[in-house]
Amino acid sequence: MQQYCISSFLDANILQTSIIPCMCDAYTLPNIHKQKMWKFGTNEALRQSVRNNSKQFCDPSKCNFSRMETIESLSSQIIQNELGKERCDAIVNYFQNNDEYLYSPMRLNLNYAKDCNMLCPTCRKDKSFFKPEHPLQKNGRFLEIVSLYGKDILDLWFNGGEPLFDKHSLSLLRSDLTKYFPNLKTLSIFTNGSLLNEKIYSSIYNRDLLYTIKMTIPGIYNDSFHRAHGSGKAVKEGMLYASKLRADNKIKYLEGNFIYQTSNFKMLPESIEECNNLGFDKLNIVYVYPWHNDPILEKRCYLETHPQYQEHCEIINNLKKYKMKVVFEIHPKCYST
Repeated sequence: MQQYCISSFLDANILQTSIIPCMCDAYTLPNIHKQKMWKFGTNEALRQSVRNNSKQFCDPSKCNFSRMETIESLSSQIIQNELGKERCDAIVNYFQNNDEYLYSPMRLNLNYAKDCNMLCPTCRKDKSFFKPEHPLQKNGRFLEIVSLYGKDILDLWFNGGEPLFDKHSLSLLRSDLTKYFPNLKTLSIFTNGSLLNEKIYSSIYNRDLLYTIKMTIPGIYNDSFHRAHGSGKAVKEGMLYASKLRADNKIKYLEGNFIYQTSNFKMLPESIEECNNLGFDKLNIVYVYPWHNDPILEKRCYLETHPQYQEHCEIINNLKKYKMKVVFEIHPKCYST
């Protein structure tokens, strides 16, 4: 049964210097600043590659298969309730009849908050290397998207960097976002958790729309480990507060990202158990990515050539299963996902 990635039918993204489609690490097309590219440029090229199954613009090793659907699933009640029947029908017609896809994006990812407090204990640098950007520059790109797709956006994500540290992101969270997106249904935040507390939560104007909190799970909470300026205590307190929000039904979904690397991979079993006990709905075991000029190969213990690969295999093969969903974005041969 043919599966199709539908990310390029749903998402638009604002980065630090550009507006691009598809929040997906597997896509390899360059970032292009074209406001109308959603229907004509990069995104349409991505959609065509999905339709003809060429994978021309994808790196399969980085795909986590998170938004794969079949013609049958797009016709199901569950998916149509999520995406809307008309949009689902339009996607099906694009695949089956080569119809033009005319729908605007329904999900907007704000990824330009590159400013970060750098408090994760397992982060790779003591300070952010991103050049600070004036809030007016960020606001300009934000208003561009609003003018184009404001009425179409149903789902808004605040990503980073650290969005709870970024002044422009905070100003938006403290304002009525339905002024920009009148049909907004859900609001979500991807944070390292170090600034997540009752004060921040209470300041979110549309907290009744808050659906998902996604957090970085470092696995290491000793402040003296690896980095001089990391704060495992602050991150752990954020995890506990997010768990309380989930238990009180103030958010509908709690998700974690465990960045799997040599510094913390031995803590994976304990981290999975802890997140499960805290009521997380999902934990992703994700790649460690290059960070400025930081050497990366020595951190990828899941590669067969790494000296700790066998130790990694032993840990992965002996993981216990829990109620919480665990998704692996790393694909070593020693286990199947």
